[in-house]
Amino acid sequence: MQVFGYSMHFDPDAIQDLILQLDYPYTQGSQDSALLQLLEIRDRVNRLSPPGQQPLDLFACLLRHRLKLSTTDVVRIQTALQAFSAKQPNSMEYETTKLCS
Repeated sequence: MQVFGYSMHFDPDAIQDLILQLDYPYTQGSQDSALLQLLEIRDRVNRLSPPGQQPLDLFACLLRHRLKLSTTDVVRIQTALQAFSAKQPNSMEYETTKLCS
């Protein structure tokens, strides 16, 4: 994937597998692991945003347009990530500018 001149390896199947683990976790640990990995992916993708007051939410665009997820699924995943992130030690409010629907 290339955004604003920066590139990053993109494996849609691996991301789809992580999302499936949110819906059908084998154990609580596997769901937590999937959420941690998705948080890392979200942070890395959103770091590709050009400098500004707030980073753009490129991760939501990736989910919506590259993985062809519905708006409802994107919101559900974002909500799960926010709830999980809030439970982590040293969690911070994660603010981004919405870029696409």
